[in-house]
Amino acid sequence: MADVENRRRPTGIVLFVIWQFVEGMASAVLAVLMIRKIGAIPVSAFSIALGVVHFLTMWGLWRLKNWARILAIILAISSLPRSIIGLWGGDPWMIGRIVIYGAMLWYLLKIQTKEIFAVKARSCKVEFLFTVTGFLLISIAIGTVIHYTVLGKIIRFMTAPLSREMCISNKLILTGLPEALYTKIIVSLTAGFILAVPYLFIKGSHFLANNFFDGSKNWFLWLSILSNVLFLLGIGLSWFIFLPLVLKIVVVCLSTPTSPLGSMFGSMRRYVLLCSSVIFFGAVACQMPFAFWMARLVRRKGTVKNSLIRS
Repeated sequence: MADVENRRRPTGIVLFVIWQFVEGMASAVLAVLMIRKIGAIPVSAFSIALGVVHFLTMWGLWRLKNWARILAIILAISSLPRSIIGLWGGDPWMIGRIVIYGAMLWYLLKIQTKEIFAVKARSCKVEFLFTVTGFLLISIAIGTVIHYTVLGKIIRFMTAPLSREMCISNKLILTGLPEALYTKIIVSLTAGFILAVPYLFIKGSHFLANNFFDGSKNWFLWLSILSNVLFLLGIGLSWFIFLPLVLKIVVVCLSTPTSPLGSMFGSMRRYVLLCSSVIFFGAVACQMPFAFWMARLVRRKGTVKNSLIRS
């Protein structure tokens, strides 16, 4: 406690603390407005969660916690694409956000700043937490970019299989503003998760290679390649084999008026959820043989580091 008080907070850190407070308040106000105006509870919940993250980062930066420095860096990286897209859309205020987050990245990544925060080697639990947090924020950043660029093309691509099965191009409908909003959020986040998964696999492969195979670069390379190839294979199998089989069942349900399942797939949002679920489970299923093989390999040949045992 006294050590934190004795460390002098630079002016840059104080300014970033104030900025995190402003961002947190803006997220809270946006959440309230979204609930009162259109009743968009999922979007409001996300905005509230983002506000909590900003307030948590504000407190951590004020206490000179290194995890808050890392979290601020992740927030800056995820906010830059949204600011650039906003500037491209004609919002001149985004210039200020780009300058602020660019300065934040430059300042927090400096060696002198790391020394202020007394950077120490992270434990395995902390490394896992930062990896998952980074993956989620990267997914949201990619999803945001997709939302403002190629979202319409992705939706048309996703609805093409059902249109071919039913021979009708306008069966799926948007029943209101919340329906359209939920559909766009689901598609954007799903695409963001898929495109951000390689980052998760690379970090996981690096962790396995360092803690079980003495940091071998060969193991790291092969684990990264194999995990990503199996993930893409699972997506391909889901899209070209599993999804058409599921859609045949859906078509039967839609063509049977008395079927209780018929009303489950009459909207765009439910169809997109169905596609996302099939793709997700197919990708995970293709990873299972790799996971079992890795478990056996680690048990036979892996050498666990002492730091991992202590964690």
